[in-house]
Amino acid sequence: MQTTITFKHQGKDITLPLDKATVISVDGTFKELEPKNGKTFTYSEIRDTIGNIIEPICLRYYTNKPELKKMNFIMDEEGVINGSDWNHLASNLLKVTIGPNVVELFGTVIFLPNKMFRMY
Repeated sequence: MQTTITFKHQGKDITLPLDKATVISVDGTFKELEPKNGKTFTYSEIRDTIGNIIEPICLRYYTNKPELKKMNFIMDEEGVINGSDWNHLASNLLKVTIGPNVVELFGTVIFLPNKMFRMY
């Protein structure tokens, strides 16, 4: 089973894990994020990382790529309203996973597997 996704961004190959959480910042940097308990993030941990109101995009509903159906994007629902910058890297990754006709993402975004965060 595939454990990473590789895509082009501004002429460079970017590789991200599909079994870990990655924080994608608006400046194009990204880093791994570990939950405090080592397994799953709490709502507070996610909110402390991205900001105000959590908005998930669950890829299982939008992609036909089996290895990506277990992944989510999580961002601040009010990122645009609050004046957050456009997240070029996360927006590009969303287009690679779903297709070219998707929304742009703003602010800090977390790309992570379903098993690491539950909304309920």
